[in-house]
Amino acid sequence: MLAAACSAPAAPSAPTAAPNAPEAKPADAKPAAAAPATTSSSATSQYKLDLGGYKGPAPTDKPAQLKFTRQTFPPPVEQLIKDYYAEWASAYPNITVQEETVPYGDLQQKLQTYVASGDVPDLIMGRGDFVPSYVYNKLVADLTPFLKDDYIADLLPSVKSQQVVDGKLWAWPWETNNSIMYFNRDLWQKAGVPTPPETTDLSQGWTWDQWSDAWKKLVPALNSAGDPQIYALSASEYGNGGPGSNYWYEGIYIRSQGDPNAPKDSTAYKTFAGVSPDGSMASGYINTPEAIAGMTFYQNLFTQKLTPSTAIARMFEDQKATTRVGGLGHWFRFTNPDTGIKFKWGASPVPRGKISMTHTTGDSPIILAKSKFQNEAAALMAFMCNDKNRLQWHKIWANPPARTSLFDKMGYNDPIQQISINEIKAGFAPPISPGYLEYFSAMNTAIKDIALGSNVEDRLHKAAKEIDGLLTAYKK
Repeated sequence: MLAAACSAPAAPSAPTAAPNAPEAKPADAKPAAAAPATTSSSATSQYKLDLGGYKGPAPTDKPAQLKFTRQTFPPPVEQLIKDYYAEWASAYPNITVQEETVPYGDLQQKLQTYVASGDVPDLIMGRGDFVPSYVYNKLVADLTPFLKDDYIADLLPSVKSQQVVDGKLWAWPWETNNSIMYFNRDLWQKAGVPTPPETTDLSQGWTWDQWSDAWKKLVPALNSAGDPQIYALSASEYGNGGPGSNYWYEGIYIRSQGDPNAPKDSTAYKTFAGVSPDGSMASGYINTPEAIAGMTFYQNLFTQKLTPSTAIARMFEDQKATTRVGGLGHWFRFTNPDTGIKFKWGASPVPRGKISMTHTTGDSPIILAKSKFQNEAAALMAFMCNDKNRLQWHKIWANPPARTSLFDKMGYNDPIQQISINEIKAGFAPPISPGYLEYFSAMNTAIKDIALGSNVEDRLHKAAKEIDGLLTAYKK
């Protein structure tokens, strides 16, 4: 029913669901009728904890067990989650949480397995850019009855564009992310190559061509003849790693060559859009002259041996690459006394094409439509996403919030933090389509083929036809 997000695409069975998902029916109560949308004491006294923007019924006083499938995190984050559960259990000991943790790259495959078996958890960690697919396939519960209007209004525009479908919110505003270019200052100085601008002004960051010019100088300066031991750009560590591992990152090579302000019938605008307005066509959007130019640039990174063609972990941290793309979480880990790196390093805005382009999506827990405890699952998520807990989450995991009101409370004093916030505020959602899971998977495979030497123009035309076929089921 759903394509696995991090594997090669296979043509999924055509969805049979209608575009509009059914209204959620939480267990034990109907939230729209049971809770006012105010913040008065009468509205909050029924809750035993700070449930943030929650307006639903009080959690049940009967025994209930919530099943939550999520990715594994490093020990400090796992401990934070345990602390959340301990506080929750002190108030609601009758509502327990049973967790299943899996590697991040396996989450979408896990969801696919659940759907096929019919035995779904109450909650699973999803992604914002996949929400239209979840909704089309009637997998998720509508969260709108559980949350105050001002809480939903607080979401970043790019988050709303992904997670609000037909005027309703379908995934939790957990966090968001962006792409920053980190560089090893020691290696650049050793090679005698001027370092990129460490500016918070996105318009003053380097273009892709400027980065390429510097990378071409770094490799011969740091290596003897033969295959480089130190690459200019590290292998992607998104998804399962290596080229074609995650369109969320590699798609910016294409979309940054477009222009959201160009006429909507122009190839510049369509390159930026990535898909037709109704989300059902890729032809003329991913195979434009601008897209071909973007993917030609990307392919040259491999043919010129500026980056490896296989998955290699920790290249930047192990000083096997002078540069890497990463989010604000890398800043946190690089500066952390326990996980930090010892060499001198810096950061610069994501490279510019015609525009500064970064995808801004992130982890987004979803409540499954078949959950018998939707009300309790929503209350748990509201508790985990209250202001205090989101601030704690940021301090431990660093990924920026999905709600704008939290930015000023985060204490962003470091220039790299400010780069991240500026990018997120100016960033864009990935292409919006109810068939984005299929689009994502097919694009990953095409991008990998291009990295490994396929003719760029031919491969993009082939991908466009393939995706058109996959999206046919979603045409209204």
